[in-house]
Amino acid sequence: MIKIRHGEERDLERLTEINNHYILNTNATFDVEPQIARDRTAWFQKYRTTGPHQLLVAESDGVVIGCAYSSRYREHFAFDQTVETS
Repeated sequence: MIKIRHGEERDLERLTEINNHYILNTNATFDVEPQIARDRTAWFQKYRTTGPHQLLVAESDGVVIGCAYSSRYREHFAFDQTVETS
């Protein structure tokens, strides 16, 4: 059974592993170097459990297997109500 919940800081290591798979094996992220969880802390801290910018994770048998998130689209004020999803 898959459980969907808000991402938590304890998920950062696993989310980084998943992201690194796509960095190393696809061009989906546009990144070229694997990352470490510590370097993704600022990214993680952008998300809340309410509001337009949230991080959700999918968990199966206690293991995070994926995520979805909504982020600020652009810094310009005109885009304050616009989100980008990944």
